Amino acid sequence: MKNILSIIALTLTFMTVKADLGDPTIQAVCKITLISGESIEGFIVLGHGGYYGIWTNGFYFEQGENYKHPILFSLVFKSIERTEPKTYSVNTGIEGGLRFTRNLKFYYMEWEQTPSVYESKKVNFISNDSSTYLTVSTNLEKKYKLLDTLSLYLELPKSTYLNSKEKVKIKKLQ
Repeated sequence: MKNILSIIALTLTFMTVKADLGDPTIQAVCKITLISGESIEGFIVLGHGGYYGIWTNGFYFEQGENYKHPILFSLVFKSIERTEPKTYSVNTGIEGGLRFTRNLKFYYMEWEQTPSVYESKKVNFISNDSSTYLTVSTNLEKKYKLLDTLSLYLELPKSTYLNSKEKVKIKKLQ
């Protein structure tokens, strides 16, 4: 009887439990001041996390064909401010900040599901006299949807995840 209890205890110890941690969005509370001076507080989606890494949203600035600047959110990202027409000052939370002038295009970038980095694209075997090597090359691709508006959630859904299917008040900001 003692052996049976020991086997059951060992079996339960080594069993793995699979759990769903929910929707892996990275969210932030933010305060946005409009050109009119009105301030709105709400929530935005900074990005998505999961088994394949963290994929953040951000902003895209284009000042010409050779000057394209995607700026991604980070956990230390502070602010973006339009100081003049077509001029933006970005405080990324890192020393100095950035300033973009004479912008031709300005978009909010929203990450879309992209292929896994673990899906190999090319496998090569290389042999010499002493060893054999395997080279696996993968293609890391990030795909973003460029949007004219930023969705500011004015309330959280019951699930607390912003991209849930529940209806909540949203304000689109340009």
